[in-house]
Amino acid sequence: MFAFALAARSASVALAKRGFIKKVKILQISLAEVIFLWETNFSLGNFTGTTNRSGSLSESNPIENYNFTVNQTSDFILGLRNLTADADVSGGRALNNNGFIEFDEEIDTSEQQGTVDESLNLKLTPGNYLAKVYLFEDGKNTPDNLDLSLNFLATPTQALGKSLAGATNVGTLNGIDPLTGTLNNAKPSDIYRFNLDENRDFSIFLDGVGNNTNLQLIQDFNNNQIIDSGEVINTATASYTNSGVIAYNRHLFCACPIANRNQL
Repeated sequence: MFAFALAARSASVALAKRGFIKKVKILQISLAEVIFLWETNFSLGNFTGTTNRSGSLSESNPIENYNFTVNQTSDFILGLRNLTADADVSGGRALNNNGFIEFDEEIDTSEQQGTVDESLNLKLTPGNYLAKVYLFEDGKNTPDNLDLSLNFLATPTQALGKSLAGATNVGTLNGIDPLTGTLNNAKPSDIYRFNLDENRDFSIFLDGVGNNTNLQLIQDFNNNQIIDSGEVINTATASYTNSGVIAYNRHLFCACPIANRNQL
């Protein structure tokens, strides 16, 4: 017997619970100043591997945006270091490609106090993205040394070519949807299809298992009902004593993702 729960929260509910407003800055600026608030944009193109970017943030250059494209499900790591004033970073999906991260496009932020290093670690599916570095302290200057890494996530060999046909359709997640069932040699896996209707926090929890059980989050990008390379987005393992958990902050899937639970 296993217990399986899919949970989703709207972005508005998530604000208070994830400490979204960690630092508050009150701005008293005119409309003209808003219009001329400068942002510097850089393109990393079809970025893979690792790279470093160095620059500086100031009142005349308070924001730097790095645009890049992900072609395959990947681990993305960003680090900001050697600060002499308070600066922060955020990462988001460029849904409308307007050059900056809007509220419903943001995936995660790092907002350490003072000159502490900032970092993000995200799992990204194919698409266009932005990494934003921005000055928090008015009237201050700081160099910014940015380390970026993007590495493809390999799809587990045992998952390649597996059929997704016959998945149980959970529908649109809204709140907590508990599911239970049993795995055995005759039925070694269960597959659940669901979708998100807006940018949300969502999590998958697997517990109550008698043996080690693998949990996979899959997105069937080409809708061929088969697990292809790059379509296993994340994995976790549940055991008799520990739950398997896959969690995403304010994530939006453009197609129906699939949760697959199978015995190891």
